[in-house]
Amino acid sequence: DYGKETLPLVIYLHGGGYNSGSADNMVALATLYPLKEKVIMLFPNHLKGWWCHPHEMAYFLDTLTAVMIRWRVDPKRIYLMGDSMGGNGTWAIGSHCFEMFAAVSPGSGDYKPLYEIPLQNLAQKPIRIAHGIKDPVVPIAGARDAFAILKKLNAPVEMHELDCGHAVPMEEE
Repeated sequence: DYGKETLPLVIYLHGGGYNSGSADNMVALATLYPLKEKVIMLFPNHLKGWWCHPHEMAYFLDTLTAVMIRWRVDPKRIYLMGDSMGGNGTWAIGSHCFEMFAAVSPGSGDYKPLYEIPLQNLAQKPIRIAHGIKDPVVPIAGARDAFAILKKLNAPVEMHELDCGHAVPMEEE
């Protein structure tokens, strides 16, 4: 119930590897951290692939289109974030569909040149990277590499190296 106003849309991509992980737990966690402003939250589930796969990206775009049709989303305030595999998806979807997002925030997401993620497309977008320095699952090196590339492009990017393992603390989200 938000009247006739348009609201920002925050999209959170879950982690969990190729055939595990779910957005279901994220919905419950989101209620523990009340936001200071009204937003529409979207927690999509993947199709049992990997967020970076073209099939998953097409599914994501179909889901986003359905949300945009159904809810009054401010198209200039769509924010994409995710952790682990969702962080990978944030890099991939955010850079391939950069014109759709006001900002992106990958957490504990891997970046490797072999993923063919066009980081230069994000050079004009605010980017907040969060990664644990003790991450045994997705080493921080990829996040540091992405940060260095984006800094060379003069992107408005922040890197938050956290004293934690793979799970970024919810309050950092």
